[in-house]
Amino acid sequence: GIALCGYAGRLKEKDYQSQQIQKGNYRFTIGITLCILAGILSALYGFSLFRGQPIADVAEKYGAGDLQGNVIYIFSNSGAFVSTALYCIYLHYKNKTWHEYTTSVSVNGQRSGWLRINYGLAVLTGILWYTQFFFYGLGHNRLGIYKFTSWAIHMIMLVLISAVVGLILKEWKGASRKTSRTLVLALLVLVAAVLIITYGNYLGEN
Repeated sequence: GIALCGYAGRLKEKDYQSQQIQKGNYRFTIGITLCILAGILSALYGFSLFRGQPIADVAEKYGAGDLQGNVIYIFSNSGAFVSTALYCIYLHYKNKTWHEYTTSVSVNGQRSGWLRINYGLAVLTGILWYTQFFFYGLGHNRLGIYKFTSWAIHMIMLVLISAVVGLILKEWKGASRKTSRTLVLALLVLVAAVLIITYGNYLGEN
């Protein structure tokens, strides 16, 4: 399913190139390298949650219950925060964009009202980002001996929902029928993967 999504994205880029539609900077080699790196690091993040279980066990001992997994994020997310912060600082220096924290200027140089909106969207993004892990932790604890499947389901749903949101926001507008069919097939495969994993857990319990 993931591979088909990537293939659909490649077809979309070809469609845009044939229609001479410019959609950002296209560099396949850099893009695929970063995607592979992100996938590896994402797996390592899942591993950090697994290895952090003893911390959650201590939290459960003191009455955390199903919320025990939240304490692991304090440690697993600290590295992500540091690396992200350093990269953002680098980009701010490179692009000279520090002023955007206090001022909002439109394309024509006039002051605009986007500053509050940007802060609001940043806060909303943070809330949504953390909420995914909050519910992930709840689901993970309820899987019992099948906890090992939780990260796979989480990642599949992440890709699935992202693709659906992309469709809603018309990111695939202008794509050919072949590209659209490939994307639909990819989404169906992802849905099937979630159902198969879930059904496997069900069979294991019974």
